[in-house]
Amino acid sequence: MEDEQNQLTDIEQPKRLDLMWLALGKRVGLSFAEMNELGLSDLRDLIDAYVDSFSDKSKIKARMATQADIDDFFA
Repeated sequence: MEDEQNQLTDIEQPKRLDLMWLALGKRVGLSFAEMNELGLSDLRDLIDAYVDSFSDKSKIKARMATQADIDDFFA
C-alpha cells in the first residue's frame, strides 16, 4: 500500500537541473555568454516566450468565407 502511494506522489526530477537549463538555452539559440548575463527567471521567461511562439494558440485560425466576404473581395 505504501509503495502505491509513493508511486503516485513521487515526481521524478532531473538529476542535473543546471544542465537542463543550459541545454534549453542552447536550443533557443543563446550562447553561453548570453545565458550568463540572464538570471534564471529571465531565462525561463525567454524559453516560455520562445515555446509559445510555436504553439497552436498563436496561429491565426482559418474560417470559411461568407458571401459577405466574397462580395467585399470583388467590390
